[in-house]
Amino acid sequence: MKGQAPVRTTAGETIVETLVAIVICAFAVVVLTTSTVVAARLNAAAQARDASFDKQRLAAETGSAASASDGTVTIAGKDYSVLFSGGDAVSSYELDSGA
Repeated sequence: MKGQAPVRTTAGETIVETLVAIVICAFAVVVLTTSTVVAARLNAAAQARDASFDKQRLAAETGSAASASDGTVTIAGKDYSVLFSGGDAVSSYELDSGA
């Protein structure tokens, strides 16, 4: 027994392989967490833009006097006095009844 070499098995993983696997998993968790945070920010910004667009669309469709402003539209060389409704993203106009 004294002269026998120690028995070495190749079964299992080394500590280095285990640490590399843990680092890879940690990196994947960080990437997924960052992606989720970015997606949440983009979603919030899109919802804010959508709400603004809906507000302007509603004002344009209803022609509400609160958001209407005077303006002039030229069609075939003739100027028409109109009331603009809506906003920067969407607008509509109607002939000014006082003109």
